[in-house]
Amino acid sequence: MNSALTKVTLTGKDAKKVINYALERSFPIEDLREVNSEFVFYTSEKNALKIKKLCLKYECSCEIPCKKDTPAILKIVSRHPGFFTGLVISAICAYVFSGMILRIRIDNNSIKVRNDILGVLSEKGIGIGSYTDELEPVKLERELKAKVPGISWAGISAQGSTLIIDTINNVPIPESDSKRLPCNVVALHDCVIDDVQVYNGDLKVTIGSGVRAGDIIISGVRNEEISTGKDKKPKKVKKYLRADGKVFGTFEKTLELDLKYKDTQLIPTGNTQKVKYIDIFGAHIPLFINRPEGEYSFNATTDQLTIFGFELPVAVTDVKYDEYNETVVTYSKDQLLKKTQQAISDYQNNFLKNYEIIDIKKNIKETKTGIKATVTFMARGEIGEQVDIFLNK
Repeated sequence: MNSALTKVTLTGKDAKKVINYALERSFPIEDLREVNSEFVFYTSEKNALKIKKLCLKYECSCEIPCKKDTPAILKIVSRHPGFFTGLVISAICAYVFSGMILRIRIDNNSIKVRNDILGVLSEKGIGIGSYTDELEPVKLERELKAKVPGISWAGISAQGSTLIIDTINNVPIPESDSKRLPCNVVALHDCVIDDVQVYNGDLKVTIGSGVRAGDIIISGVRNEEISTGKDKKPKKVKKYLRADGKVFGTFEKTLELDLKYKDTQLIPTGNTQKVKYIDIFGAHIPLFINRPEGEYSFNATTDQLTIFGFELPVAVTDVKYDEYNETVVTYSKDQLLKKTQQAISDYQNNFLKNYEIIDIKKNIKETKTGIKATVTFMARGEIGEQVDIFLNK
């Protein structure tokens, strides 16, 4: 038996109903057995608390073993989290900051180059909080020269807690402009082509033909033959263009809905709890004794600690827990039909707002558990999109 599981004992008239409820919702229950009109099984602590809460609604009692008392030292720490945080931060500053990177200085005037260098460092796991003795400067310099466009040399050194990266540009770095890249015009949807206006590039389809989403409509790759050498022998070459134009097509989109008469919703109770964590090198250390019990959603905010403007590998995270109850809501047929119509309208406004709707076909039917709907939209509009072609260097 897994020692992390909690023993649960159910007694009472409705004990079987509670167990069936848990099994229907796929609660992980192990070693279920009946002993002298008592049902005994093992499950996770979280599910055990859910079952205990559920027993309040039935003629059933739930027994869960009590946890051991919290050590006194932890109670003292929870009452004085600021003192504990101060001790931890002081210890870190005293023992590890001497060999840690607290600042990265890149000697290059180009924002793009600096960002590319930081990206390579991030891939290698190097950043604020890394240790200088883990660096391999020669390998890192080679990788920077290979992966960062526009530099011909990189030098890495450390001065105290500052990592210094010096670079030499090989050519002036132009401003990034994606409009200078070659591209194709491709289809956004499975559709039938109604009309095409080609401004640049080669048309690859005919009017009235069907295409799949992603198919090339206007190509930015042109095959040409040029004569080279003394014998003027023709040679096939590829010329890359930035394809441009407008493509209009007709397509269908299908929306499927399955709405139930009974739906489980989460209703906030208004009960909130706030706790704190201290984060040290990625480890989350709780500054509290017990987690909130019951069903909660949470929102976390983290404040990074800094010294003279430099971020430290230490942060304090505040977590706010909002309790909610699971409530079963029952809808009438008219209410579900209204929800269905609203879902259809929302889909049309969110995903088809830029197209002309030619026709809408609805197949709405009632089932034993709710309403099922299949809605087919026929739409017309511009379906072409430019997709850049990235050439291997």
